[in-house]
Amino acid sequence: MMKTALEVLVSSAVLIAALAALRFFLRGKISARVQYALWLLAALRLLIPVSLFSSPVSVMNAVPETVIEQTPFVFEQVSTAQWNTTSTQPLPASTDVDDSAIAEEKPAAQTEAGAANALSAETVFFLVWAVGSVLTLGFIVAQNLRAAKRLKKSRVLLDVPGAKIPVYRTDIMATPCLFGLLHPAVYLTNSALDENGNADTFVLRHELTHYKRGDHIWCAVRLVCVVAYWFDPFVWLAARLSRLDCELACDEAVLRDLSDLERIAYGRALLSQVTPKQDKAYLAACATTMASGKRALRTRIRRIAKKQKTTAVALMLAVAVCAGLAACTFTNRAETKEPSTGGDLPAMLQVDGTLYVIDTDALSDEDAARVEKTGEIKSYVNYNETPSEDDQANFPDIGREYGMLDGQLVAKDSQGQWKYTIMQLPDAEVREVVKRYAGGTGSVAVTETCRTGTLYVTTRTNADKSIDTLLYLVGKVDGEIRVTHTAEGRFDDTCGYGIYQVQFENQTVVFGLFDPQGMRDSNTQELTSVDYNAITMYYDRGSKGQNLMPSSTTPFALQSYDTGEVSTVRLVSGYPGRTETTATFTDIPMAGEGGVATLRVADSSTSAAVTEAPQITDEDREAIQLAVYYKFSTAQWDWDNLTEDEARTFEGTDSRENGMIGNYPNYYGAFADYFAAAGKAPSDEEIWNISLPQENLMALSIHQYGEQVQKLYYSLDTGTLCGLLQEPLIDTGTRVGIGVSTDYADENIVVFHGYFGLFVYNLKKSQIAFSMDLGAATGTTNMQGSYAVAVFVDTEADPPEIMVTYCDYERFGMSPLSYFIDTRTGSTRLSPTVYPKDSYAFAGTQAHNVEMVTDNVKDLTYSDGTKTWRLFDGWDFGEARDAQIVPLTNPAAGAEDAEKAAFFDLFYELDKRSMQAYLDEHPEALQNGWKGIKIDASGLDEAGTSIRTKLGEQVLAVNFEQSLLLLRVEGKHYRGVLAVAKDPARLRLANAENLGTQGQLVGEIGEANGAVLAMTASGVPETDEGEGALAAGYAMSSGVGYGEHFTYPAESGYCRAELSNDNVLSIVSTQSAVARTCRDAVETVPALIVDGQKQELSGWTERNARTCIGQTGRLEMLLLAIEGRNTQDALYGATLSECVEILSRHSAQQAVNLSGGNRAMLWYDGHYVLRGANPATRESGGRALPNAFIYK
Repeated sequence: MMKTALEVLVSSAVLIAALAALRFFLRGKISARVQYALWLLAALRLLIPVSLFSSPVSVMNAVPETVIEQTPFVFEQVSTAQWNTTSTQPLPASTDVDDSAIAEEKPAAQTEAGAANALSAETVFFLVWAVGSVLTLGFIVAQNLRAAKRLKKSRVLLDVPGAKIPVYRTDIMATPCLFGLLHPAVYLTNSALDENGNADTFVLRHELTHYKRGDHIWCAVRLVCVVAYWFDPFVWLAARLSRLDCELACDEAVLRDLSDLERIAYGRALLSQVTPKQDKAYLAACATTMASGKRALRTRIRRIAKKQKTTAVALMLAVAVCAGLAACTFTNRAETKEPSTGGDLPAMLQVDGTLYVIDTDALSDEDAARVEKTGEIKSYVNYNETPSEDDQANFPDIGREYGMLDGQLVAKDSQGQWKYTIMQLPDAEVREVVKRYAGGTGSVAVTETCRTGTLYVTTRTNADKSIDTLLYLVGKVDGEIRVTHTAEGRFDDTCGYGIYQVQFENQTVVFGLFDPQGMRDSNTQELTSVDYNAITMYYDRGSKGQNLMPSSTTPFALQSYDTGEVSTVRLVSGYPGRTETTATFTDIPMAGEGGVATLRVADSSTSAAVTEAPQITDEDREAIQLAVYYKFSTAQWDWDNLTEDEARTFEGTDSRENGMIGNYPNYYGAFADYFAAAGKAPSDEEIWNISLPQENLMALSIHQYGEQVQKLYYSLDTGTLCGLLQEPLIDTGTRVGIGVSTDYADENIVVFHGYFGLFVYNLKKSQIAFSMDLGAATGTTNMQGSYAVAVFVDTEADPPEIMVTYCDYERFGMSPLSYFIDTRTGSTRLSPTVYPKDSYAFAGTQAHNVEMVTDNVKDLTYSDGTKTWRLFDGWDFGEARDAQIVPLTNPAAGAEDAEKAAFFDLFYELDKRSMQAYLDEHPEALQNGWKGIKIDASGLDEAGTSIRTKLGEQVLAVNFEQSLLLLRVEGKHYRGVLAVAKDPARLRLANAENLGTQGQLVGEIGEANGAVLAMTASGVPETDEGEGALAAGYAMSSGVGYGEHFTYPAESGYCRAELSNDNVLSIVSTQSAVARTCRDAVETVPALIVDGQKQELSGWTERNARTCIGQTGRLEMLLLAIEGRNTQDALYGATLSECVEILSRHSAQQAVNLSGGNRAMLWYDGHYVLRGANPATRESGGRALPNAFIYK
């Protein structure tokens, strides 16, 4: 609590001081209202006593972390000193006392005493604060109750017509005021009344303005802050200044509507009422009194005499400064980087010559109290370096403590929480130690790090051909690497497996060996013949799982930091966490006891099924898509690095259903499909950040528990997810870190990877032929843990093919998409993940491996037994390469799949399930393929189709060849059709054949021009000499203009819609010149949406038949026609506001209203969808028009 209090006090003090300075420097340059509003920041900071998030610009970064951490223990040190002086007698000598026992007990006792004293310090702080707050609150309440009681006895109600609250006369107040919180009222002094007893107009207006602005409520908020922070002089300063600014803002509001003479009269009224002598307790009153000091009075009079205006520069400066202050004072100190992100190593430190990685597992409160603090970090290196000295870390946090708990090293994280560590021992030394200990090991061995060392598992073939699985725990004893524990299990070839468990060093380890193709069910004795790729053990208090690609010769070890006995081990086929369990082992024997576990094989699917997407219900899919939408709605955009044009493009209404967020189409749907393919919705703990690393490339960074766990990319060019290929940036100081894995080796190439990247080395040419930055590609460089990069090499492919995939075993297992790399050419594609096969090579199973000569990447070598290569000789160290976008491809997709993909890329609005269901019921619609789909049920009186959009709208017509979509739109009192014309180049304004003499119906104009769609455009003036002969206002068709420009003022709403040669729709004033690039235009009224902003339409409330035209951010044209005047069905038409909502749902960036009523017509493919105002005129109604928008 004290740490939080310190953060709030420091940040609020800085904020208040900065606001006071800003107020001083901008005086006379910003309005009093803006000046008063600045104090809202201080109120929010004081009333929200927590930091919103960590930030590198937080003012708390200037406060040493040791100060923050030690603040709660100031009283502890004093208390400890006092208690220690109470007993100064030496301990009696005793031969029965074990000195070592005393030494062991003392740290624990001190820890408990320190915890108790720390608690008492916090208690003292709380008590002092509480007593002060109660006394301050009591004083304020007493003052206000006393004033209320006196006012109630002395007040006389005045008759003030139009006043919304009571107005009283009183003679006990020094100045007029607004008093009261729940029941506010205006109290006027005798000097505020004229000789007839009527209230002074200006004084009354001043106090009623206070009420209108809610200043009595803000006064109460000010008092709450004073009560909570009674001891803070900065809060009292803010209270005094904000109270003065409140009066200034009220003066300004009153003066806004006064003439110069009235301003003078108002100033005189103020002078007659204000008393320069203030009550010392004025800040405690829940009232907006007119009391002011002499200096404040001069300020108020000066502002009355001068008409204050806020300059644009000053306002922008104030906004910018406030935004900066919020970023600095509403945030906490930047978190020290802990886990691996991007291209960095995990958080590590070195103690007593041993390297440790800080784990994500935190200690319980009980265990944290038992930690014996043994040291602290004294130096650090860069994130991408490995600590090489004792008490050194690879994160900048000098003074962070570490200690011991039950023989294990633990360390504090950046938040002061104790975390376990994972011991990192050199793999070569571990293998050498085991080799010396056991007198030689088998040819197959795996290692796994743990808190107390390294688990080393290998096999041994006995003289009788039987196989034993051997487990060694290798740790450090007195600074020397030794084997500390061993266990042994027998592989039973009659049942095809041997799985055992052992407990040591506060952990349970399951280890063993099994033959995936040779295991037999304990009941049926049938062979399983199932490929497995995940293994999980279930113990007393939970479970532990990991990725596993076993072969008949690969042992495994699975650990959990729990001493409970393991009850179950399960092998899972398919993608981890997405398919049913296929094999379950129970009755796991302890190592050395003999016997075998019991195996139950479920009715699992064949190995071919594991390559399919997870089987989820439509409801699950919808839930996942909805979760993705909510994540995007709260995603953090990288506004700092977006250009002005990019920022403008991202503005607009978010829409989950049509795949549009920030007006970029499709990417919501693309990411939603990804998570649906993964079978898992994003979790609440995930934080999403969105950026544009390069033109037309969107990057989604997913963070969890303060660290980046994954990165996905979306191509704005193709409208699909994509990948990113970039060479790693390696310099001469880049460290190997936690190790290097050899993924594949033959006589031609070596494939290896580490946190520093993936590489293909050409042995014939003695050079690196291909490399990949794993962090850029997947978002993480982890090689182990709950999320990591997995690398597989298909040895059956010619040439061998590398699959790089992201694995997150806590979220969804293997990513639905992976990178596939041709080892001969280096060509890379992003495609659906293929389940690793038996032909895949795995790290650690090669005959020869990449070796570490030093801990530096530049010194890595490979030897085939006859020749040695230095792998990074000739590498351009320190050279950065441009990244390349990797397109999403599906090599298994045929021509039909490509057509289908193209169809849904074009009509991204459609709900795929309802579209497929319609095609299943109407197979004839597919007789010409996906590109030949032409569905027409566009009549408003027809039933329409069963196809729906993602918005839930009914589809009336789909025409792939014409790139046209017609949707039914409905409301309580209207119905109509929205046509989405995908190709804006095909839309133009066409004239009636005898323009100037006789108009034509919309359908006639469409037929005459060979169009597939036509809709009303210009209206007809009252002076029209023939039916529809002339256009109301100016118009242009194919670059030829005609008609008279509207001359109405801009505020009247008249505008011109211009469609340029590059197919961009613009809404401009009729007073402006026609753009030279304009090819088609109409003048109309009013504008509906301009540059993504909805226009003011409060005066347009009539329901009527309507036509409107708009354009989306994708340049798609939206043609809206609404039926009206249908009294029989109560369909009177739509208001313009309803039209705006329809167009906005489809992400219109520009839109205007066109001619309506009986001129509202929409014609499609030879028939009228809407003709005239209502169905009665469908066959013969409508009026002739001078022109129409056509689509051909």
